[in-house]
Amino acid sequence: MLSAARVVFKTAPGIVVFTHQEGDHANTADLVGLTPDDAHIVRLSPLVSKQIRMLAEGRWQQATVEHACPFDRRGLETVFSREPLPIKVALKKLSQLLDYRLSVPNGTPVPADPAMLRMSYEWLVETVHAMNEWNRR
Repeated sequence: MLSAARVVFKTAPGIVVFTHQEGDHANTADLVGLTPDDAHIVRLSPLVSKQIRMLAEGRWQQATVEHACPFDRRGLETVFSREPLPIKVALKKLSQLLDYRLSVPNGTPVPADPAMLRMSYEWLVETVHAMNEWNRR
């Protein structure tokens, strides 16, 4: 795909962005032959737990100023402390936690009050542990 992009965009100024999961695998783009004149390659390192917390809080604040971020700060840093995650994976996991919290808010119907979305330290640790156990099966 990169070879084709080089041909197609050779004379056109523009930006082409390729992303993929962390690590090399069969679908990883081959960067052999690209020179600094061909491309500016930026590798984004996976996020550590503090960065994931900052991402969650920052996105929440951009989406709404009316309601506080539902994730407990220390809880997020604890549950994501095992290994750094690519941004896409971190966002997916945060989204899954929100979806799950919306579907099972203490056994009651979906909360009309966003404050009921609050995910305490204990809830985050227990829920993520249970999700990780389920995924191992």
